[in-house]
Amino acid sequence: VWLTQRQIKDYYNGYSNSVLWPIFHSLSRRTIPSSEYARWWQAYKRVNEKFAEATLNRAETKTRIWIHDYQLL
Repeated sequence: VWLTQRQIKDYYNGYSNSVLWPIFHSLSRRTIPSSEYARWWQAYKRVNEKFAEATLNRAETKTRIWIHDYQLL
């Protein structure tokens, strides 16, 4: 799955690492402006949809797929 630099910034550095990672590791997180948070969340959903589509296009019937990290929840 190919991502733009903006998608990487918003999906990975933004939502995954600035929102989810602190939550899953019981760390406090900085206050994030609502417009930035909304942009990160939209990017996170779009990127996860891209990965899901790519996975389903390659998976055979009744294939079990294990998603093992918070970037692809």
